[in-house]
Amino acid sequence: MGNCPPSRARVVVVGGGIVGCATAYHLARRGCTDVLVLERKSLTSGTTWHAAGLITQARPTEGMRRIVRQSLEVFHDLEAQTGVGFRRTGTIHLAATGDRWEELRRQASSVSAEGIETEILAPDEIQPLYPLLDPTGLVGGVYYPSDGRGNATDTTLALARAAKEAGARILEKTAVTEGLVKGGLVRGVRTEAGGVEGGKVVNCTRGGGRRWRRGGRGWQCAGGGRAPVRGGGRRIRPVVSRVVARGGGGEQRRG
Repeated sequence: MGNCPPSRARVVVVGGGIVGCATAYHLARRGCTDVLVLERKSLTSGTTWHAAGLITQARPTEGMRRIVRQSLEVFHDLEAQTGVGFRRTGTIHLAATGDRWEELRRQASSVSAEGIETEILAPDEIQPLYPLLDPTGLVGGVYYPSDGRGNATDTTLALARAAKEAGARILEKTAVTEGLVKGGLVRGVRTEAGGVEGGKVVNCTRGGGRRWRRGGRGWQCAGGGRAPVRGGGRRIRPVVSRVVARGGGGEQRRG
């Protein structure tokens, strides 16, 4: 891949974990292909590698369930493009009390209305699905046959591959040291190998991003300035500018 960055990219994504590679993938597939991902070490070397990779649809809100369904669609697309998808194993949610059983059935009713497949199980119906389980003391369970898991590392590499095939560029071993501010917004970054101007900068780092914020709540920027950060408190990461690419390469900023 090399580690000499271009002088400019329309969107600069900082961080080569699953969030950064997914950002590049979704932008590229929507027509915004001038995307540069910068990773200070190797892809998935940060917090991505130890993610469990569980993909479950039993979520408390409609919005969260919609996100999971969209994620499943991405997995199916990745499998068609790269051969890497997710393993459909199903999940079983167990109840050992009457209150928990009522909660699980209510949740199953809600998700079934949205088209998510569920199956209500009596205790003696659970063990055939998972023979190692002792059903003694269980009231019942709910089976979600479409759930599964994906390997976080393999998924990230598949997203990166698909993004590159669509035109995005990914540089590993290229550490970002500063954000470059214009008009109060971060419009580029400085790396150990040189500066990169960007129309948009997306911070997809986690623990590694803290080193940019020496002494304050903004990105540490060239010239001693700091970019504004939405929110307050030390645990809020910078949100500089988010871009959603639309067909034809157009873009829309969301506040």
